[in-house]
Amino acid sequence: MSSILQRMCIWLCCAIITSIANGHICYNCADISHPRFCNHVEQCNIGQVCSLKRVVDIYGETSFNQGCTTIKLCQAKMSLNETGKCTHCCSSDLCNSDGCGEQAPKHQNGTLCYQCDGKLQSESCQKVTFCGYDEMCHISEESWNGEIIYRSGCKDNSKCASEQYPYPILGRRNYRTMKRVRCCNFNLCNELFQSQTLTIQPVKPDNTASVITAEASTYTTKGYSTTPVLHTDSQATDFILLFPDSKYYEHAQPKVFLTSSDSEVLSAFEFGSHANQKFSLIRDKTEYFLDENVLMTDGLKQAGLQLYGRYIASVYGFILNPPYYQHHYSDGYLAIPTRYLGTTYIINSFQNINSRNVITLSPTKSYTSVTVNLKISLGFVKYNNKQYVNGDNITVIVNKYETFQISLNATSDLTGTMVISSDPIAVVSGSKCDNTSYNIECNPMIEMVLPIDQLDIAYIIPYINIRPDSVVRLLSVNDTLVTVQSKYSNNVTRQIKGRQFYDFPHKEVSCVTASDDISVIIYPQTFSNEKGDAFMMTIPGINQYLPYYHFVVPEGFLSYISITVIAAEFNDFLLDGHTVISADKVYTLVSGMFNYSSFTKPISSGEHTLKHRSGMIFGLWVYGSVGYDAYGYPAGIAFRQ
Repeated sequence: MSSILQRMCIWLCCAIITSIANGHICYNCADISHPRFCNHVEQCNIGQVCSLKRVVDIYGETSFNQGCTTIKLCQAKMSLNETGKCTHCCSSDLCNSDGCGEQAPKHQNGTLCYQCDGKLQSESCQKVTFCGYDEMCHISEESWNGEIIYRSGCKDNSKCASEQYPYPILGRRNYRTMKRVRCCNFNLCNELFQSQTLTIQPVKPDNTASVITAEASTYTTKGYSTTPVLHTDSQATDFILLFPDSKYYEHAQPKVFLTSSDSEVLSAFEFGSHANQKFSLIRDKTEYFLDENVLMTDGLKQAGLQLYGRYIASVYGFILNPPYYQHHYSDGYLAIPTRYLGTTYIINSFQNINSRNVITLSPTKSYTSVTVNLKISLGFVKYNNKQYVNGDNITVIVNKYETFQISLNATSDLTGTMVISSDPIAVVSGSKCDNTSYNIECNPMIEMVLPIDQLDIAYIIPYINIRPDSVVRLLSVNDTLVTVQSKYSNNVTRQIKGRQFYDFPHKEVSCVTASDDISVIIYPQTFSNEKGDAFMMTIPGINQYLPYYHFVVPEGFLSYISITVIAAEFNDFLLDGHTVISADKVYTLVSGMFNYSSFTKPISSGEHTLKHRSGMIFGLWVYGSVGYDAYGYPAGIAFRQ
């Protein structure tokens, strides 16, 4: 077999493996001098691939044609060996901007957007443009002379922030009465205008304890499985930070890590002291120690922190030992902006040895009614001198700047417990000590819980460095059919009842799909050689990935980042805007329509940014250990509006 045919067969196999439910989006231009000058795209039919053809006319002039083609036709063209001519085919979105000796376009931020003016809803936009460094994609929905029209293109970041909400425009009814704007920051994200208003109705608690059947209710998730996501990271104006007490409460040191897209003055309101402190961000300073009065104990009290700022990019709550108890127990979490908090949560936790599972919560408004419906296999929760067991409701009224915490008295598990409130609340769960084995140390486990309207149905579990064994817990809100695929098991399918969970061992990379939204947490297990206790880390779904991360790595740990990205795209990541990082060892899983690679790299402490040259979205996690100590959290999440 010739080398051309060999390459062609290899490419055809890859094209078949990476085909997806919708056809690829390809550049579509004819008789153009260079393919990188093309500014039109087309949606291919299912089974088609992108093509780039170089042709030479009778005068020796070279031009290029781009578009969609069939695999069969591409195979025929590639087998020809005509002087000066070339056919290049590929099987991913916008991949035909280079090939046949031509280079891809070079742009600083790589964000490609649709650009059309005055399209009707039934008309598709096929013209594209690259945005500037300080711009995002936008699409607006306007009423013009009685018709709804759509305009798309690039818009300045600051204008997106101020305009990205429905607002009335005064004027004659038959002239112009309404305009709505949506902005996003990944390639071709402004194809359609999508309204993303949440419709979850809070359940009114009855202020009494009662016993109910755990599987009696069905919860509306309204997750990514039904509504497209607007990709925004955790950048927002304010965050609620909660710090549950740990086994060694008297030695715990709470702190906050944060990054900002600009220099600014932040405001931090401590619930206990009622002190509103303002401080300026210092260049290269990402960690700030907090007063111990933010630490919470069981019951209802004023303990916590609310952080305000205009340009906050990411915030992480962290519990660390002071220097004289160095590296025995720590953990942290990615804080959720208050505008993405919800009213319905399902708790993910883990059974520990000689420890207590814990739930800590705080509302965004006063007079918030909160009901905790317990799901526990044994033991009880005690509050106000009363014991609550499996199926009981604990109902409390919590005011703004108050925090409520409960913990389980036995070696058991709060997984599947539901928390329902009349107004949005922040919820943190975990355990006061992570002894999943008889280790002598005792890390806390803490994660901020995603509300059920921020869950997904498709997940890639990343490779975790120096952790040969992990447990992944899949927790269903409603009755759900889940399928797990890994290198060591093919398509294990399980039916999970509502509020039940399924655990499976994880080593390299795994794929999880579900018929309904689920919560996914990974628990890298304790080492026996003193290289780190277990920790708890949220796995966002593939619809929650971002194209750009601005994150913090704590000092004093041997830390790593894990990345999941579409297969074959594991190179060309830009760290801190200039350093190209590439994978040394890659774990790839081909699983039907989800073909992803995962790899890990060591990373230094401090503030970092990470993006892919192409602008594609990817998943990113930060974790590390030293001695017995360990921590882990997702670097960021694309929250659903």
